[in-house]
Amino acid sequence: MTEPETFRLRVILPEGGIERVTLQCRPDSVAQLTCLLRQKLEIPFNFLIQFEDPEFNNQLVNLNMIEEIPNMGTVKLVKIIEHDISSTSSWTSDSGESSSCQTPQRSSAWPKVFPVPTFSHDIEFLLREANDAKQQHGRRLTLTKEQKSKILDGMGCAMYQYKAYPSGREIFQAAEALVRKHPCLEETGSKNGWEGWKDSLTNKMNNYRRKLCKSGCPEVKVNSGRRSRANPDAASPHASIKRPRRAEVNYLPQLPQGETLDTLEVLRVNMLMEMEKRDKDSIDFSVIDTNMNKTFAARRLEIVNSSPSVEHVQERWPALFLEHQVRAEYQRITNQQLRVELYAALDQHTDRLLAIAREMQGKSGRCAQKISSILKAYSQQTQDINVDRIAVLRCLPVLLQEDDSELFYTCKEGDPTIKRSAAIVSIIADSEDVNMVPYHPREVKVFLQDQVVLQGTECWPDALLYLYGLLYVLQAEYPKGMTYTFEFIQKVLLNVGGDKLKPKTLSLKNKLQ
Repeated sequence: MTEPETFRLRVILPEGGIERVTLQCRPDSVAQLTCLLRQKLEIPFNFLIQFEDPEFNNQLVNLNMIEEIPNMGTVKLVKIIEHDISSTSSWTSDSGESSSCQTPQRSSAWPKVFPVPTFSHDIEFLLREANDAKQQHGRRLTLTKEQKSKILDGMGCAMYQYKAYPSGREIFQAAEALVRKHPCLEETGSKNGWEGWKDSLTNKMNNYRRKLCKSGCPEVKVNSGRRSRANPDAASPHASIKRPRRAEVNYLPQLPQGETLDTLEVLRVNMLMEMEKRDKDSIDFSVIDTNMNKTFAARRLEIVNSSPSVEHVQERWPALFLEHQVRAEYQRITNQQLRVELYAALDQHTDRLLAIAREMQGKSGRCAQKISSILKAYSQQTQDINVDRIAVLRCLPVLLQEDDSELFYTCKEGDPTIKRSAAIVSIIADSEDVNMVPYHPREVKVFLQDQVVLQGTECWPDALLYLYGLLYVLQAEYPKGMTYTFEFIQKVLLNVGGDKLKPKTLSLKNKLQ
């Protein structure tokens, strides 16, 4: 019995990008194709599919029957409804049915310019009059204890909308924004006019977190019970604080309204039973997607609190390791579409990164030799967007002076089983050279903590994207020896928490500009 032929499409996206999509077989219907494209390309809106009709000189026509589109054909996705289906607050299923998760979550990361909130009516009136007096006569406002407390309360609530644990630099930004909006609050004797406000806001956030902890807020309660006079054997109050390290927007959200860990455990077990079905075609992925969304807070509580092994998470949450669910979980945590935004940034910088690589190629040393090998193989390929991405991503560690041999591994079919803490393994034909960059591997596998977490894909960039997303989702450390590369992906390409860069990362970022 022969293996079913894969079904490949060239997909033109509404934003202008073009992707190559490989499916295991031809979908049974247009609806199924729509669902598969939405999952694979992480598309956050409803769309219709058009195809190039040979009867009309390959002009685009709406796709009504799946038989109309040939294998290796070209389709275009046309956006019809502006609605984010993968939002953690609400989404629309393939059937058009709306569902709500009602999990209180943040919508954005810390802003570049902090938006000072509107205070109570009496405080706003006071500040408006005092700002006019400051402009006309240069007089600063003297606040009563109650008035200052109201301002600090408002600022504390506003800061918590973005972070439970803002850094000193971020609190400094908030204090600066407060005084710049209300010059009457400028302090006498302060070097910049808001240093004292920064100290007051720091104390306010400490007090605010104590109140939240008493009320049971998960992201601060997780750090309660530390060493004190009443509990001298507990962990140090300042050691191993569980808080966002990679600019996670929703690090540890509250449970959905009306739900408990017990009710969410029922949903987890239902998903587990669904994933364990022998007939994989009978799995109801709409149920999986809905329940994964609802159980997000419970899953984060488990991962953040317990730091479980990959094997343990695979046993309890197998759906989390589906490719589209890794991207969905990443979006729940960061409010960012991993595939769309990473590839958009990568494609934008491809020409410049290749130019930087060619500059290094002309120098001497091991890095120059490796770059030369990558670019030589690249020049022999038929150029397409996937080949460009492979070349750039393979050059990236060399440009950052890192050894990628432990992470990127190439072997032939039948080679011994590979076990590595983190690896992207490309399987090539017997006739190919394992020392060359695998631009067209037969299969790519992803390993994490000696476990195979992805197999069956032929797209090497997707495998790296999957590994990056999984490291983020599981709170795992970046692979040793490749921290600059993953930091570049996170902070430069995805612009997540990119305020502080290590010297090598900053140097390469500056060269891009």
